[in-house]
Amino acid sequence: MLIRTTSALLLLFLLGWVIISCNAVETSTSSEVMYFILIDRFVDGDPGNNAGGVAESYLPYAGHNPEALKHYQGGDLAGVVQSLDSLKALGISMIWISPFLDNSNTDYVGWWPYHGYHPIDFYAVDEHFGTIEDLKILVNTAHNKGLKIIFDMPFNQTAADHPWLLDSTKKDWFHYDDQGQPFDITDWFDQNQIERGELHGLPDLAQENAEVSDYIYNVSKYWIEETGCDGFRLDAVKHIPRAFWEKYNNKIKALAGSDFMLFGEVFWGEAERIKPYLDSGFDFLFDIPGYYAIRNTFNKGGAIKDFSAFYQTTSEVLGGSSFATLIDNHDVARFNVGLGENGWQKQYLALSWLFTSPGIPVIYYGTEYGMPGFDPIAAHGEPQDYLNRLPYPLNPSDMEQSHRRQFIDLTRLRHQFAALSAGQFREVYKDWSVYAYLRYLPHEQLLIILNHYCPVKIKPFEV
Repeated sequence: MLIRTTSALLLLFLLGWVIISCNAVETSTSSEVMYFILIDRFVDGDPGNNAGGVAESYLPYAGHNPEALKHYQGGDLAGVVQSLDSLKALGISMIWISPFLDNSNTDYVGWWPYHGYHPIDFYAVDEHFGTIEDLKILVNTAHNKGLKIIFDMPFNQTAADHPWLLDSTKKDWFHYDDQGQPFDITDWFDQNQIERGELHGLPDLAQENAEVSDYIYNVSKYWIEETGCDGFRLDAVKHIPRAFWEKYNNKIKALAGSDFMLFGEVFWGEAERIKPYLDSGFDFLFDIPGYYAIRNTFNKGGAIKDFSAFYQTTSEVLGGSSFATLIDNHDVARFNVGLGENGWQKQYLALSWLFTSPGIPVIYYGTEYGMPGFDPIAAHGEPQDYLNRLPYPLNPSDMEQSHRRQFIDLTRLRHQFAALSAGQFREVYKDWSVYAYLRYLPHEQLLIILNHYCPVKIKPFEV
């Protein structure tokens, strides 16, 4: 509920948080909000491509057959195009789509590569997702609606059955041990292993090889020039030498221009291990340390004092850098897994931090509905798919629609106050459950107060 007490004072009471704004400016649209779509688990716009020519690859999930989640579910590029209006209505400004590159046509240890990270042809669109024309339509239609499209590019590995593995002229395109054999990463503190070992058993590309490096650049050039996309999310950055990234990012910027956005995924929870990548040419790195801090506090009940200490330490180590912030994504369990009573309120408080703190907020598909991240039918101990990658709700309930409206309140708030996206951050108070901080510009100052242990009902407000 928004209460206007004077012309210069705004109070927002929302799940125990308060915003006091002095000298508020007119609505600002300069901030970015990113929405991440796992293509296969989103909307099925063309049922004709569901099986992609391989009948056994497609098995719809019906809520009682968790094994189906190891198969394709039918989401495609046409479905994303059809959803652009509803996505824009959320208040987002850019869409990151999971890899669309052509994947292997076989399952891998029982799982089909619906996620897109097992590329077998870097110059083609996977038949389950559509065609290159569908991809161009997506980019052009999004641009006409004022939305940006970010491609997810997996350059660390190939599919396990990639034909290059049988090509003797490409033997040195992959990493092997001293005996000429591929090997798994066993020591996660050994950077040599991290960069040369196989991730999830997939063949590891040797990016230090000039032929491989040139190939990756040419692939990138092809997709930029063919589609006019707005940026890349670059996968598995820590598994590829930093020297490659420095050269690659410079070349891409020279090709596509300074406005082309490069998001680097360095999946470390410790700020010190992310620090070496700050000068590698990425516009944004994903704030993985921040993700763990948010989860430990707003999901698991950790103290605000610990959250503050973690945030301040990370800010000191990584100060001056730009981050894409998140409460979850496809590589971890959904934020609401493990939450009991007042689960949506707790998730909403975490989102409230995301939308009022520095960085570009990144929203995982379905979060706007409070989409569940746990299937009680699935067996415990299975991979994240059962916790984290359920199909997008096609017929949201009244409660889910209510969650969506509340989510839109947050995006509207961020767009209204420029200080939330561009302002300085200063902590002003903390105790075990209350956290207060300022976001401010010369012409706009906001005080945000979060009460971690205030599970009140969320009330709508007007902006």
